[in-house]
Amino acid sequence: MQWSQGLKKRFILEDKTDEQVAKEKLEDADLLGLLDYDIWKKILKYENRSYFLDLCEKYDFKKAVNIVSNYKFDKNKKPSPQELELDFKQ
Repeated sequence: MQWSQGLKKRFILEDKTDEQVAKEKLEDADLLGLLDYDIWKKILKYENRSYFLDLCEKYDFKKAVNIVSNYKFDKNKKPSPQELELDFKQ
């Protein structure tokens, strides 16, 4: 990794080897749920990762999966989270 001049000193960061970093305990992540592979492919195909995360944040994981799995995506048009919700409510 390359540091800008003075940046490392400013944040008082110490040098660590890759092994040291790998051994550090990382913050535990919250598991929201597991996605079906076909739904994940659909999210990736239409580049809707951020929309999916927005829906997870606004609702919950299960409802976000339901919305995405039932929505007919158009690669040329990015739906807003509101459009996804409206389509789901219909």
